[in-house]
Amino acid sequence: MNSYPPELLAQLAPVMFVAGLDAPPEPPSQATPSKQQDSFAVLKHRLRESLISQRKVAIWQPEKAKLFQAVLVDADAKFPPRKLPPTEEQSHHPLHSPLSPLTPTSPLYPDGLIAPIWIRKHTTLVPSVFVLFKRIYEHSPPPPNMTGTEHADYDRDRDVEERRRDTELSAEIAQRKRSTNERSIKLTAVLMASRRMLDDPALDARLTFIRRQSGLDPRAALFVLSPVTQTEIGDFIRSLQEALYEPALDYYTNHSKRVRRKRNRHSQGTVHAIPVSPLGAGNSPRPLRPEGWTVRYEYKMACFAEFRGEDEVALKHYQDAYTALLVMFGSTAILPPRTKRWAEAKVLADCISVKICKLYLYNNEHAMALAHHNGHMRKFSDLSRGWGIGDETFEFWSWLARQHRVFAELLEQGTRSTLKIPKHAPVPPPSAAKLAAQAAAPQRGPLEADAVRSLGLNPTHALQHPGFYYYMAAQCTTNHSSLSPGFANEKKVDHLAIALELYTRAYELFKKNSASLQSRQQLWIAYRIAQMYYESGKFDMAVRFFERIAKTYRREKWEAMLHPLLSTWYSCAQQLGDMELSVQLLLEMLGHRFIDQEDPDSVQEDLIAVLKSTVPSSTEEPLIVDLAESGPILDSTTIFWSPNVSIGESSAFQITLTAPPAIPISDLPFSSLVVHFSANLRWRDGSSLVLTGSLGSDFPITLTVSKLVLTLQQNSWTIEMPLQPTSWRLGLIRKPQWLTSVNPARFMSMHGETHSSVTVHNKPHHVAVAVSHSSPAYLGEEYPITIDVTNTDDRELEIVVDVLLHPVEIDNATSFITFDGQTSSSLIKGVNFGRLATGVHMSKTLFLGVDGAIGDRTLDISVQSRTQTGLPAPASPTSPKSPTLLADTAEALRTLVIPTVEPIKFEQEIKYKRSTKPIAGIADLDTFEDDYWDDAGEAHVSTTMTCVGNPGISVESVKLVKEVGDRAKVIDCFADADEDSFLSEWLSGDEFCDHCCIALSRNVDGGDDLIPGPGHYEISWRRQLQTMRNHRNSFSTPLYAGRFCPFVYRTWITLEERGVPYQYKEVNPYDKEERKQYIAINPKGLIPSILYKGRLLAESFILCEFLEDAYPYHQPDILPVDPYTRAYARIWAENKTLV
Repeated sequence: MNSYPPELLAQLAPVMFVAGLDAPPEPPSQATPSKQQDSFAVLKHRLRESLISQRKVAIWQPEKAKLFQAVLVDADAKFPPRKLPPTEEQSHHPLHSPLSPLTPTSPLYPDGLIAPIWIRKHTTLVPSVFVLFKRIYEHSPPPPNMTGTEHADYDRDRDVEERRRDTELSAEIAQRKRSTNERSIKLTAVLMASRRMLDDPALDARLTFIRRQSGLDPRAALFVLSPVTQTEIGDFIRSLQEALYEPALDYYTNHSKRVRRKRNRHSQGTVHAIPVSPLGAGNSPRPLRPEGWTVRYEYKMACFAEFRGEDEVALKHYQDAYTALLVMFGSTAILPPRTKRWAEAKVLADCISVKICKLYLYNNEHAMALAHHNGHMRKFSDLSRGWGIGDETFEFWSWLARQHRVFAELLEQGTRSTLKIPKHAPVPPPSAAKLAAQAAAPQRGPLEADAVRSLGLNPTHALQHPGFYYYMAAQCTTNHSSLSPGFANEKKVDHLAIALELYTRAYELFKKNSASLQSRQQLWIAYRIAQMYYESGKFDMAVRFFERIAKTYRREKWEAMLHPLLSTWYSCAQQLGDMELSVQLLLEMLGHRFIDQEDPDSVQEDLIAVLKSTVPSSTEEPLIVDLAESGPILDSTTIFWSPNVSIGESSAFQITLTAPPAIPISDLPFSSLVVHFSANLRWRDGSSLVLTGSLGSDFPITLTVSKLVLTLQQNSWTIEMPLQPTSWRLGLIRKPQWLTSVNPARFMSMHGETHSSVTVHNKPHHVAVAVSHSSPAYLGEEYPITIDVTNTDDRELEIVVDVLLHPVEIDNATSFITFDGQTSSSLIKGVNFGRLATGVHMSKTLFLGVDGAIGDRTLDISVQSRTQTGLPAPASPTSPKSPTLLADTAEALRTLVIPTVEPIKFEQEIKYKRSTKPIAGIADLDTFEDDYWDDAGEAHVSTTMTCVGNPGISVESVKLVKEVGDRAKVIDCFADADEDSFLSEWLSGDEFCDHCCIALSRNVDGGDDLIPGPGHYEISWRRQLQTMRNHRNSFSTPLYAGRFCPFVYRTWITLEERGVPYQYKEVNPYDKEERKQYIAINPKGLIPSILYKGRLLAESFILCEFLEDAYPYHQPDILPVDPYTRAYARIWAENKTLV
C-alpha cells in the first residue's frame, strides 16, 4: 500500500488534541526535585503513554469502541485559518478555505479534487475535542507550632495567593477556549492536584470559580486528577473519552451538515466565481466542473461519517463519489489523460475503491467486496485502453499489479485481526428426503439455492486468501513491456525483485492456508520463484527450487510442467558449470521425449558435446543417472513364456529394448548392458534390441529381471543408467510381442495376460491315499476306518496324517476319534506314518466312537508329505535378512461323511390281566408278613428286537436285569429260560421276540417309585467284521441317594449334564429295614453312592471326579481341566463340606 498516500487509506477516528503533558525540563544539577514534583512527572509520562498507545493510525481497524486518536500538542497550539483573508484585488470575492479550488494559492487551484493534505488537516491539525492538562496551585503547608494570630495571617495570605493563581489559570483556559469556540471544538480542562489537595474543603469553591471565570461548559468540561496507579489512569482515560465522545460526534455531524448544504446549493445551479489574477487575465484557468464538486462533497461527507464510526453512511457516500469519478473519467474533456489532475483523480479513485472494499469486509460482505474489486479493475482497464494504455504497455500491468497487491495487503491485515476468509467447500447433493420436500413445498427458495450451489462455484466470484492476490500481482508484474513512455520512469526499479517478493509472499500464504502439505498451486508458485531467480542471475537459488519441484512433477508424471522446468534447469547448470548435473538433465530430457521441431537433434548434440568437451569431477566411479521416476530413455519389455515351472525346468524369456520413434539417440555411444550382454548397443529411430534366454532353479523361488543397466561411455565419461524391466512412457501402450524368428524377423502377439516373472514350484508329490470302511456306524461302538497311504513318487517321502472331527449339531449326540493311541473329540494332529520309499505303502486304523443320537459324522483326513532331499549348503554364511526357502511339502485331503444308526430297534406291546384272587381282609394276618404281595393283576410285555444295520451283528448275551419295587416285579421271562435262542448272528431285518410277565401290586403307601421299570435288558453284541474293536456293553449305573441330602445334587448334576445312564434309588436312613438293606451293600452308610460294575463308591466330590474319568467321552467337563484350578476347586469343595 506504499504506492498510495497513507492519509487516503487510513481508518479515520475522532481526533483529540492533548496539551499540557510535555515532559518537564531537566532541573539544574545542584537542584534536587521534590517528591511531589516527581509524582506529577510520572503521572504526565503515564498519561502520554496511555493516550498514544490506545489507538494508532492503521488501515484496518473495524473496532467500534469509543476511542480517540490522541495527538500531543503544545498548550498554545494554533489552528490553521478556516478562510484566507482577501487580497486587494479580490476584496469583492467571497472568502474560501486555503485548500479550496477557488483559492489561487491552493494546491488544488483551479480544478483539483481532494488532496491528502485535507485529510491530514482533520487528523493532525484540527481536533474534534481539545483536552488541556493544568496544574492547580497548592499553597505550602503551614509550619508547626503556629500561634492563633500567625495562623490567621497564614490563612489570609494563602487565600490571596490561591485567588491570584486561579485567576491566572482561568485566563489561560479562557484564551484557549476562545480559539476552540471559533472552530466549535469542545474544550475540556483537567486540573492535576495532589491527594492532600483533594481533601481541602475549599477545593470545590476554587473549581467553581475557575469554571465560571474561564467560561467552560457546565458538562464534561472540568476534571480533577491526582497521581494514581497505571490501572486507575486507564480507567480515567476511558471515562474521559466516553464523556467527550458525544461532543466529538456532534463536531463531525456539524461538518457533514455544512458540506451537505453546500452540495445542495451546488445541485441547485449555483456557480462558483473563479478569482482571476491580473497576470492570468489573458489565459484564465478552467474551473472545476460540477462533477468534480460532487466528488469533493461526497468524499468529505464520507470521511466525516467515517470519523463518526457510521460505516454504512460512509460506504454510501464513497460509492457516490466513486460513481461521479467514473463519469469524469468517461470524458477526456473533463479529465484529459496523462495530466496532473488525471493522475490525482486516478489515485483518488483507487483509494476510494480500497475504502469501499474495506467497509464491505467490515460487514462480512465478502462477495460484495470482491465484486467491487473486480469491477474496479475491469472498468479502469477499459478506460485505460481508451487512453492508449492497453495490455501491451507497462503502465497497464503495473497498475493491475498494484490493485492486486493492495487488495492482498488489505486481506492480510484483516486476517491478522478479525476477518475470516470463507471456506468454499463443495455443497453435498440434496438427499432423497430434501428432494421430496422440495417437490412438495410450494416455495422452494432455500432448496433451489442449495441445488444451485451444489453445481459449482466460479473461482472469480469467491473471495480467496491473500496469497492468491499476491500471486496475481506477481503475474502482472512480470508482464512488463518497454514500449510504453512510462517505462522510462521505471528503469531504476528492480522489477524482478518486486516479483520475487510477491511470489514469495504468495507461496508462504498458500502454504499456510492449504489443506495439504504440497498443493499444485504451491508447486507452480515455487516454479515461478525459481524462474525469477534464474532471470535475476541467482542460478544456485533457482537450482534449489528446481530440485524440490521436480521430485513431485516426476512422481506424478506432469510431463507438460517438466518440459520448461528441465530446460531452465539445464540453463542454470550451464551457467554454474555443473557438468554432471547437465548430463543428468540432458538424459532426463531424452527420457521425457523433449524435441525441438526446428532442431530435433539438439538434445542429443548437446549431450555429445558435453561428453566430448568436458571431464567428470571423478573418473574413478561411474556417474549413475537413475531415470526410474522420470521417463525411460528406452522402452523396455520383459516377458516370460510360462509363469510357473517346476524345479529342474526352465522358462524362456525375452527382453525388448525399443528406442523412441521421434527422438534421435543413434549417436549416443552405449557400450554395454548389464544382464551381462555386450554387443553393438546402438539404436536407430524406432529400432528394437531383443535379448532371449531361459531361466530355471533347483529350489522354489520367483525369478524376475529386477533391473537393466545401460552403460554409456565417451572419452573420460562413464554413465550408468538403470532401466526398469518393463517401462513405457506415460500415455504410450505397446502390445507385447514374442520374437519367433530372427531372419527374417517375425513377432507373435501375446494374447491374454503377459508375465514379467516366473515362479519355480516344487514338483508335485505322487501319493495314493485309500480310505476304507463299512458304513453305517452303530451307536455305542468304535467304528473302524482304515487309512492306506502308498508312495508312488520316485522320491522317498515322509508322511504325516491329521484327522479333524467336525462338531455335530444334534442334541445329545457325542463323538470322539482314536488314532495311533491318541483320543480326541475334535483334532488329532501329527500321526506319523514314517518314511515311505518308492512303492511302499502303510496303513493304520482310525476309530470313530459315536453315542447319544443317530446322525451323520464328518471327518477331514489330511495326508501331508515332505521330501527328505537335502538342500545344497551355501557358499557363505546366510544373512539373517535372507528369505527362507519354501519347504517341499504337499497335502492330500479326504472328507468322509459317515451315517450313524442304532444297532437294535426295540418295540414293546403291553397287555394287562386282572387278578382273580379275592382281596385280603383287614384282619388277615398274612398282610403283616414281610414277603406278602397284594396281587392286583399281571402285565404281559412283548418286546420285539430288530437288527437295522448292515452288516449285521453277533449277539453274545441277552439278559433281563430285574429291579425290585413296591408296585411291580418280574415273575417270568422267556430270555431267562432260553437265552441261547438269542445268541446268534443277527442280519439286517432279523427280528427276535421276548415275553415276560410282570406282577402288579395294590400297595399305594410306597411313595413315589423312582425306578423307571421293574427291569431292563442288557445285550452284549459285536459287529460281524474282523477289524472291529471290543464293543462297549450297555448298562445303567444305580445311584443311591436321599432327597434330604444336599450333597446328592453334585452327583446328580454330573450324571445329568454328562448324559450317563443311571437308576435313582431312594435311601431313607430313618427306616430300619431300608437302612439294614443299604448297610449290607455299603457298610459305611454314606450317601450319595453309586454301584459301578459291582463295586461301590461314595462321597460326592470323589464321585464327580470318578464320573469324568470313567466316562471321558461324555461332555461337558464338570471340573476344571487345568490341574491347579482343579486342585483349587477340591479345596473349595472340602471347605464347603466342613461348613
